Amino acid sequence: MKTFAALSILILSVFTTSALSRFLTCANLVQISEATPNVNKQTGNYGLVSRSDGKATSTLCTIYYPAAAVGKKCRLSFEYPATSKGSHRGQVFTLGSPQYQSSTFNARGAAQRDLHRGTFYDAKVGKKAKWEGGPGPTFDCAQDAPVRGGKKGYEIVPQWDDVAIRFYLPSGLKIEVIGLN
Repeated sequence: MKTFAALSILILSVFTTSALSRFLTCANLVQISEATPNVNKQTGNYGLVSRSDGKATSTLCTIYYPAAAVGKKCRLSFEYPATSKGSHRGQVFTLGSPQYQSSTFNARGAAQRDLHRGTFYDAKVGKKAKWEGGPGPTFDCAQDAPVRGGKKGYEIVPQWDDVAIRFYLPSGLKIEVIGLN
């Protein structure tokens, strides 16, 4: 019986450690577009960042922060798009609210752009994008994570006039929690 109890604790410990990934990924993707400014596309796992004929399409997403992220440093990453053409560039902003599910280009409610987190470039198929200023921008996780963990909204927007970057989760925007094993 003691062996079974020790094995159960070991299995639970391994499961718990792996459940707290140091890479946090987007969820609940929604696309908003200047071309259809009063419509949103709740796409689930598919993101598009594009500008064509002067009309931008952005992707809104939520990242869930575990309570263990508070007090740590976070670093942005944009990884492995499925397709990419044009400038291969985009920007990441925080949103004033993670409540964006009914947002459109013309009506965002509280999900307005808040802080500019960084600009990525060279986002090509099968590669990790590079970031202006060096590796992905680093910030205190507590700036984006509520005190006990929780969710934060982000917007990924196109940069320059000719760009189209398509990604499927778990690719796309990620946040690495530095020091979370």
